[in-house]
Amino acid sequence: MVERWARRGTRGGSARRPGIALAVALACLGCASISSEENDGLTAYREGRFEDAELIWLDALADAEAYGEDDPRLAQSLRLLGNLYVQRGRHDEARPLLERWMELRERRAETGTADFADGVEALAGIAMLEGDLVAAAGLYERALEAREEDGSIDSLAMAQTLESLAHCYDAQGRRGDATPLYAQSIEIRSNVLGGRDDSLPETLHAFAVIQHDQGQYRAAEAGYTRALSIVETSDAPDERRIATLLTNRGTVRRLLGEPEAALRDLERARALREEMGPGSELESAVTLNEMATTFLDLRRYDEAEALHRQVLAIRSEGLGPESMAVAASRNNLAAVHQRLGEYDEAESLFLQSLQSRQEKLGASHRKVAAVHNNLGVLYRQQDRFEESEHSLRFALEILEELAGPDHPETAMARHNLAETLVASGSADEAAELASQSLATKQRVFGPEHPRIADTLVILGIARAARGELAASDAKLRQALHIWEKSGDAGGLAAAEALASLAAVERERGRRFEAVAVYRRALPIFEGVLGPQHPSVLRARYDQASLLASQRQYSAAIRVYERLLDLEREALGPGHVGLARPLIGLAAAHVEMGLYGRGERLFRAAIRLLEPAEPPEPRALAFSLGGLADCLIRRNRAAEAEPLYRRGIALLESQERAQLHELGALHGNLASILASSGRHEESLRYFERSLAALTRAYGSKHVVVARLIHERASAQAQLGLETEAAAGFEEAIAIREQILDGNDPDLARSLDGLGAMLLARAEWLRAESVLQRAVAILEQGGSEPAELGRSLGHLGRAYAGRQNLEAAVATLQRSLEILEPELGDSDPLTVSARESYERARTALGSAE
Repeated sequence: MVERWARRGTRGGSARRPGIALAVALACLGCASISSEENDGLTAYREGRFEDAELIWLDALADAEAYGEDDPRLAQSLRLLGNLYVQRGRHDEARPLLERWMELRERRAETGTADFADGVEALAGIAMLEGDLVAAAGLYERALEAREEDGSIDSLAMAQTLESLAHCYDAQGRRGDATPLYAQSIEIRSNVLGGRDDSLPETLHAFAVIQHDQGQYRAAEAGYTRALSIVETSDAPDERRIATLLTNRGTVRRLLGEPEAALRDLERARALREEMGPGSELESAVTLNEMATTFLDLRRYDEAEALHRQVLAIRSEGLGPESMAVAASRNNLAAVHQRLGEYDEAESLFLQSLQSRQEKLGASHRKVAAVHNNLGVLYRQQDRFEESEHSLRFALEILEELAGPDHPETAMARHNLAETLVASGSADEAAELASQSLATKQRVFGPEHPRIADTLVILGIARAARGELAASDAKLRQALHIWEKSGDAGGLAAAEALASLAAVERERGRRFEAVAVYRRALPIFEGVLGPQHPSVLRARYDQASLLASQRQYSAAIRVYERLLDLEREALGPGHVGLARPLIGLAAAHVEMGLYGRGERLFRAAIRLLEPAEPPEPRALAFSLGGLADCLIRRNRAAEAEPLYRRGIALLESQERAQLHELGALHGNLASILASSGRHEESLRYFERSLAALTRAYGSKHVVVARLIHERASAQAQLGLETEAAAGFEEAIAIREQILDGNDPDLARSLDGLGAMLLARAEWLRAESVLQRAVAILEQGGSEPAELGRSLGHLGRAYAGRQNLEAAVATLQRSLEILEPELGDSDPLTVSARESYERARTALGSAE
């Protein structure tokens, strides 16, 4: 909250404040002469005989009226009497006199003088007191024109007029128009009197308040500091003004992310206000409120809550429970409950504050937007993404219009909306909003401020969601670098950024780097949150999954076992939450080839998940698929098939199915059907699998390539040679782009294509393709039987081209591999032997 000074008049024309003290200038009317009656009236006025002065000037006005409007005494009398009424608070009587005086002066073209400007400002002051800001602004503008025309200009009077007009604009919400006027006034006062001008601190303060409100925090801080130095070194320091300046400077320092410096200012302000004694409670509440908010930034939650409750009590008693100050306190107290995870209490207080502000201020107000912003963050923390997005979009719409697109408050609303959109899957818009927020924050706070790091993390996560992994990596590392430089590298935000960076490294295939990043993040998570906090558990699950993906299965199992112990301790035996570590354990054991152990663990998870309320269909489908995988590895495909079908049904029943999981189950079911000779039926599931996984991963993905390869194999079995050849070629094209040139999977697709080319008697092309396959397989990394099969295919290609010596030699090598690996009766061995005998016979005949 920005605190403003109470505006009150002081001695001296240069110190009078707009809207309260009105121009008098009784001593100098800018006229050639003053009548004896008017002079008698001035004497009575100075002696405090106001009734006598009024009677004298009324008589003078009547005499002037008798001579007509050309009598120079008429304007003088109107002005003197009008000023008397102003000083006596009789504004309704003063206004028509001063308006008539102004009309006379304008008719005579006597407007370019300081005297004329003073009179016009008197009228402007009346308009301000009556709340007619439009009329007041017009009159102050007229007074400013008069001073600019005056040849013997009084600089301090000009400064005062500039301030009066700036204040009027400020009251109208025309901050952009007020700003240069305050700046010009400050320049004049500084040049004329420097630090000796008692009015300069007030002008500096008013200007700083506008800069503060406009989000120009560094400029506002400088203004408060300069005003404070003048007030504190004056002959009679005003402690109330010092406390106000300290409170405002503390507020802006908190907004700049300097809570310790803010707290020093606020502690000083509180001490000064406590010395003021009774009657200063509401002013003290402003300072206490800022202290409480600073404690919240410093995570000193107990102190923050106690102070906010104290402020709420003071404001409720002093201003009433429906005041805007009470609404602000409810909003601030809600923020404490939010940080403590007490979401129901937070929501209730936010909604109370919102209702009060909407009733008093209307729906489109910056203070209303502030509560919507807070509610949006709260809803996101509860995974209520639709409500969060609605609140944050409403807040952003208001702030863009009222605060401006480049205001720090607007930047924060963009940041918060981007964070919600990332969490709900709208990465493109999130990235755009985060980029806009980042640009504003960099301008306001500088390029390496900790608040920049917060938005860099959101931008990094959005980039990762869009598949821009290198850009994401760079943003997250930039955020971590900022925190390291500022000494915040051990905070929770840094740990969350490290967890995101680990996930990005994993997606980039840099798994060892990802494990190292998790090792940095976990001690921070546990130190701040404890071992059983959801964020800590989530990081450990990610770490275990990553270790498993690196084939460090023993290490992954240890982490999953630790997680199972932690979950069991927190949740108790038989809780559905134990299914998650059981599933991870089962998957790791399966990867180690321990299918019996994996089967038992998947069955244990299924027993927990099947009766769960509410149901957890995704976890159950995954467990069913995992159990089916175990059964296939143990040659129990008939038992696996219904499990895959049940898992597919569970996922398809969801409103938003997980495409990669659904595609995997379809693919595995297709593979079972193909391996059991049900090739035509398998093709339907291959198509469904590819449709889902291409959407999930994109067309250039290793899993997509594998499924295309398997579908082509099924098509080959059905005699669909053209379709099969096209499938193998597509798989080769993908694998050549994403795999090493010597990867066995590439060789398998080359072998499949070669077999189709043999069937179509395309001997020359088959030879070239199969030679590549054999060259890859000879380097190792695959089963020996695969090399034997490809050698058999290559031998047939040589035979087809009548290169019989090469055919015999190649087929002989094939048999030397296949016979010991598969046995004499295996179809591959039998086919290779038949081809070998034909080639040898043909070679003998040729010789």
